Amino acid sequence: MKDSFDATVNDMKRRSSPLGSGAPREKNPEAVAMGLRLRERSRAAEIYEQAELARKTGIPAGTVMSYWNGDRKITSKNALILAEILKTTATYLIQGEGQALVEGDRNVTVSRVPRPQPFKSTCSRP
Repeated sequence: MKDSFDATVNDMKRRSSPLGSGAPREKNPEAVAMGLRLRERSRAAEIYEQAELARKTGIPAGTVMSYWNGDRKITSKNALILAEILKTTATYLIQGEGQALVEGDRNVTVSRVPRPQPFKSTCSRP
């Protein structure tokens, strides 16, 4: 009986890591960036706890925790809900661009530098 329990525990550890050794998974850089923006906007809205954000948005606390810690990307549906509470835009939370802050009549816009486009020749070949 003990052997089957140990085998189950070891199997669970292997599944929890891409390396199969129980080592922590690497976080997705996009999810980490989303988590940073979420925390930044939460603090600006004077929401300092994940539980409070979950309560105000109706999003499950475990999901908010995953977003907050950068373990999971914010879904577009939840980004819309979060953006409304945090006085920002879903685009800002997900992509880091667009309207970052709505403060009275003053809006702060964040934009990324456009990516260079490949050169397209306008000359026709004979």
